[in-house]
Amino acid sequence: GLRRLLELEHPLARLIARCAIARPESRGAHLRSDHPERDSALDLHHGVLRGDQPVAWETWR
Repeated sequence: GLRRLLELEHPLARLIARCAIARPESRGAHLRSDHPERDSALDLHHGVLRGDQPVAWETWR
């Protein structure tokens, strides 16, 4: 699963997995059994990673 991707040597796979794990909802093809509902508070937001900091949810402009 996603946790296994975090162990890969591929930086892009790790970034995608970090954002997917941080997203507390299901949306489109991103389905989570622990968060089955869509969160409208995250509409028009995307995850931004900066180094080892937690994912920041920023508004699309």
